[in-house]
Parts: sequence; structure tokens; C-alpha cells
Amino acid sequence: MVGIFRANLQHQSGVAYFLAGSAITALSGMVADYRSPLFVQLVQLPLGGFDLEGTAALVGKWFPERADDPFLVEEIHTLTQGHPFYTTAVCQRMRAYHQVADRPLTPQLVREAFVIETLNPRGAIYELCRYVHDVALHRATGYASIRAVLHILAGEEGLTASDVARRLKVTPGTARNYLRWLLEVDLVIERQKRYYFRDPVLRYWVAMVTRGIEVTPATPPVDLVTLIEELDLLYQRVASELGLAKESQVRELLRAFAGQTVDGALFGLSGKLSLPTFVRVEPYVAPGNAYELDALAEACTEPGRSNGERWAVEVKWRNSRADYTDVTRFHAKALDLNARPWFVTKTGLTPSAEGYVQEKGILVSTERELQLLAEQLGVRFGR
Repeated sequence: MVGIFRANLQHQSGVAYFLAGSAITALSGMVADYRSPLFVQLVQLPLGGFDLEGTAALVGKWFPERADDPFLVEEIHTLTQGHPFYTTAVCQRMRAYHQVADRPLTPQLVREAFVIETLNPRGAIYELCRYVHDVALHRATGYASIRAVLHILAGEEGLTASDVARRLKVTPGTARNYLRWLLEVDLVIERQKRYYFRDPVLRYWVAMVTRGIEVTPATPPVDLVTLIEELDLLYQRVASELGLAKESQVRELLRAFAGQTVDGALFGLSGKLSLPTFVRVEPYVAPGNAYELDALAEACTEPGRSNGERWAVEVKWRNSRADYTDVTRFHAKALDLNARPWFVTKTGLTPSAEGYVQEKGILVSTERELQLLAEQLGVRFGR
């Protein structure tokens, strides 16, 4: 059937086709696998969650008067990762609390609404997570073992196949087979041979529900406080794990710099930017452990290849915008090393931070610019 579809594609003009679905790995394979009839026939356009601005627009549909509240919007975005279904569920629950119980719209209410929606068996997020979990696993051979792998990763992400094998007391080959199944059904992703949940909300649901933790809106406040504390700890660990992975990817990207000319907008500049050729890219620790940098990149000094410059790089990979303190502290480190500063932030900067980086000429890239830069340089990050 796929071959017939390709034949029709090649004999048509003026027609656009869109393939969309939740089976990300399967669809990607149809387009990117050289053995597929659709190889190079279609372009992949990953559709992620909303960014902060998109989340603010959606929150504004529920609370028009609070759409520009950065604390409220950033808390919702942090917990939902910009997923529109999760965001809608949380806002619905918040509006009920706000209108019926006259609860103020605060980040604390966001966390409470999220916990109730995710851990209450009648919550919309709970129902979706249960559906995704059950549908993805119900056909698996060795269901109990694969489910056990998922539960292990819910408690601790970033494990290798050998780590999982030791916890399950099976061979590494068997563990890799279990992990391969979870990759194929898009419950986990792989980065540099380490495995993570694709969806941190699903991870939270699995981690809690497998321990028998479920709540209702009538749960005593002390229980909700404890659950919210656990939620905060889990998301802090997720941010730390993802941040470490992104730091490694940024260093990989720096090593691909080789005198290319790219659009300066990828670094927050106008015009074009010529990239140095770096011969050394490593994390940096200042003498006496005064401070650390995620990368110090030093360029080649051979004639015609580079001017010998160095770049200081810091990665802030979190769902809240980097603030004035973040960029000023980083700039001080770059000045100490006489290095050009490049600040990488997942979701952008606060207004005061934006003003500072523009005044000081600090290079800045968000998640979108980083991905575009990687594509231009031919760098493919791990799954």
C-alpha cells in the first residue's frame, strides 16, 4: 500500500499531503528509512508542545485577565510541557476551584490542580495516561517484564540497558529487547544510549500510580502537600537529567563548527555569523572551583582558519525563562576568561535579561534556534 501511495505522489502536482499520528517512531521510519518507499518523499516536521507564548495564549482563553502573568503561565508550562490537552485539563480544574471555592489563581493552585487531574481516576490527564500506558503495552510479549522496565525508568531515568538489566536480573541483550519495544511504541526515547520517558507527565503518572497513590478532590490537604512536594522533586530531577543531556549535545554541536557562515538570528544577532573552527571543547572548572561552565571552546589558530577566539557556553535547560541574574552571572564568567559568551536557554529570557544580553552583545539561542543550527551543520542528536 505504501508503494502505491508513492506511485500516486510521483504522478501528481499541486497537491499537498500531510501524514500525522501519535506513532512517532513508525511515521518517522516511513519517511526517513532508506528502505521505505516514502524515503525522501516527505519532510518531517515534529510537532512539540506549545512554547511559553503559545501556552500563555491558551491560558488566556480560560483566564483572560491572567494571560500575561509570567509566574502562573510558567508554572503551567513547566508541569504540562506545553501539551495543549494537559494545559486545558489543568485550567479547567483551576477554574472550578476559582469560581466555586473562590481560590486565588496562584502557582500553588496550578500544582494542586495538576496533581488532582493526574492522580484522580476521574481526572482527564489520569484517563489519558492510563489509555496510553495500556494501549502501548497490551500487545507486548513479556508484558510483565516490559512494564517493570517502564516502572524502573519512572523512578530513575537516564539508565543504560546494562543498568536496566542489573535491576531486572536479566542479560543486557534481553533488557535491550524490552527497551526496543518501548522505543517502538514511543513511551521512551534514547539519548546517547541512555533511556528517558518521552512524556514527563506520563512518567509522573506511572511513578505514582504504580505505588498505589491515587487522590480525589476530597483528599486531606496534608496529603496534597506531600504529593506536591514529590511532584516538585520529580520535576527538578527531570530538569537536571535533561539539562545534562543537552549540555552534551551543545558540546557536540560546538565540535561541528568549522568556519561555516550561518544566519546570525540563530544566535540572536542580525546579519550573518562566521563560526570558528574549535579544536578543543570541554566543560570548564575555574581554579579553586570558583565557578563552572558547561563548555569552553577554543579555536584553531592556523592561518586562514580562525582568529584563535574562545567561546564560553552555558546551558539553562528548564521550562522557565532565564532571568537577569542568570545572564549577568554567566557574563562575568565569560569576561573572566576573555571569551565570547553564548547562552543557551530552552524557553528564552525575561525582559530584563533580554535587555542585558542585547546591551552586552551576548549570543543567545533557544531550543528552536539550537535545532535549526544542528540541522544546518548536519548534526543529528540522539533519539
